[in-house]
Amino acid sequence: MAVTEEKEFYDLTRYLYATYAGTGKTFILKHWEGDWVGLQGYDASKNISSTMVNAMITWLTARQNAVANARRDVGDPLGIGVFHAVEVNRVMDYVLYGMVRVINAVVPVVKPDMVTYSSYDSSIAGTSSTTTAAVMNQALSAIKSLTPDPLGLASHRILISEYSLSENVFPTETIWRTQTILQTSKSAGLLGAFLWQIYDNNCKTSSGAYYPADSSWGSPRPTNSQCRGQWLVRPDGSGSSVLTVLSPYWSIQ
Repeated sequence: MAVTEEKEFYDLTRYLYATYAGTGKTFILKHWEGDWVGLQGYDASKNISSTMVNAMITWLTARQNAVANARRDVGDPLGIGVFHAVEVNRVMDYVLYGMVRVINAVVPVVKPDMVTYSSYDSSIAGTSSTTTAAVMNQALSAIKSLTPDPLGLASHRILISEYSLSENVFPTETIWRTQTILQTSKSAGLLGAFLWQIYDNNCKTSSGAYYPADSSWGSPRPTNSQCRGQWLVRPDGSGSSVLTVLSPYWSIQ
């Protein structure tokens, strides 16, 4: 399986370099929330087993080798970047309790190009900008200390790949938390921070069934109040409360 995985990622990386050379595009090849993968579920009271640690190291090393070898074989040309990332999502379990997690058991062995961070364990902690920033900085410091830097990317080897705030559940927190997350990420020198998501996929009918995330205009659509509010654009087409916070970060530097 590792051989097949490595070949597929090698071929994909070569394809990306050949197809998008000189376009200025950056591709980050990654999985989703590795600690849930390692735990084989959502019970955060457990350590990731040694069996799963070894399996993840084998799996992710195959991907890392594939991307690194393909990048070497094409001569690492300018005008395009293809990187491999390991994603972590339970960093504070390690920071606070020393638990076995991807950041301390897998990342130092795999030595990926980058680490991406689905940041809910720190970005929704705290009750003020000061306390939330403090927890985020604890997590980011741990990631920096445990993440090798094979390409010399420094703090740009770390990316917050997911944060979100439910506007309808915590209406008084969306603006200050968004400001805190973005300011903390920028101060830490990270590559960036990505909001999950443009349209909320947590909208339910009166019977409790989920609306499809791609409900088109003219088909049955949720009302704003039927959603948690993880969005940039509400079902009625209006913009979310965080747009004014986000928009200054979108200007081209």
